[in-house]
Formats: sequence, C-alpha cells, structure tokens
Amino acid sequence: MTSRSVSVAVVAAGCLLLAACGSGDTEPVSVPTASPAATEGETAAAADVCAARDDLRESVDALAEVDVVAGGTDAVGAALGEIRADLADVRAAAGSDVQDEVTALEESLDGLEAALAGTDGPAGQLLTAVAEVVTSGGVLVQELQSLPCD
Repeated sequence: MTSRSVSVAVVAAGCLLLAACGSGDTEPVSVPTASPAATEGETAAAADVCAARDDLRESVDALAEVDVVAGGTDAVGAALGEIRADLADVRAAAGSDVQDEVTALEESLDGLEAALAGTDGPAGQLLTAVAEVVTSGGVLVQELQSLPCD
C-alpha cells in the first residue's frame, strides 16, 4: 500500500469515527470511496520500472542466445556486464518490491562470473552458470511483469 493510500484510508477512518460520535440529530455522513488517481511521480516511477524491466529482459535474452563456442567467454562477459547494469536500474526503480528475486539474480551473476574466471574448469560449469542466470533473470522479469506499463 502506498503512503498516499494509507493517508486516504486514515482520513476516511477519521471521518467515519467523527460521524459515529456526532449527535443523532444530523444526517449521516457519507465518505467518498473513489480511489485516488496516480500522481505524476508514481506514473514516472512505474515507467522507470517498466523500462528497466524491458532492458533486463533484453539483456537476459541476449545472454541466452550467446553461442559460447563461437563467441567465447568474451561474449558471455559482455552479456554479464549488460545484465549487471540493467539489474542496477531495476533495483533503483523497483526498490524492495522484488528484493528476493534481485538477490537470486545477483547470486547467479556471481556464479557466472566465477565460472568465467575459472577457465581451467569444465565448459559445463560455464553453461550451467549461464542457464542459472537466464532462469533467475526470467523469474525477476516475470515478477515485474505484473506492473501496469501502458
């Protein structure tokens, strides 16, 4: 619930309480129940989250399409950098609303970075780490999908 919604609820409750405490000689008080329209700040914030979500989706999709054999670890590293930048934008725009999903993606990115650094390890570790990033990135994007962006 936003602070504006809480404020409206408190004012409405206060009006009802005052109406209940009044004398019986007056007409009943009616409290409007219309929900407040989104402010410009709330609309801009939602637009920021939606833009960050779309950028993250594109970065995760790009990582999923990397041909590790043809592009090598440089291609994976470039995609990793893009996802980290887009994740920072999501965190800044969405705040704590999706903190668990953000943390899961960060952990997957750390695992991918470690797999990239460990060039002595089997290629399967790198592919597994890529798959984990794609999965956790998809979960975060799906969670952000519920936002009204139109």
